[in-house]
Amino acid sequence: MAPATASSQVAALQQWAARVLLAELVARDDSVCEMFCGRGEDTALWVHARISSYLGVDLTPSSLEEAAEEWRAHGMPYAAAFHYADPSLTPLSLESVGRSAPFNVVCCSPRVQ
Repeated sequence: MAPATASSQVAALQQWAARVLLAELVARDDSVCEMFCGRGEDTALWVHARISSYLGVDLTPSSLEEAAEEWRAHGMPYAAAFHYADPSLTPLSLESVGRSAPFNVVCCSPRVQ
């Protein structure tokens, strides 16, 4: 096994910190909207928070496709949808993303940095 590099150690620390923060700050069965979700690198982190539903919003269709595939491939235990929009240019409403109830958590945490 190759020794860990400094960047891999930083990445592991970031993942650990994200899991701890989500477990402390997000309540069980919360609904989450993540702006600029990218390719879904962090979808597995939400499992630790035991959310009920997730909406990923991104401005790149190919990233959304990858995020949806990441979610499906790992059999995440929460409902998920992925929505194309540029939140910095287009106002979002509950109706525009197909929801009738507000989200408990709205975040923008690319790689939780």
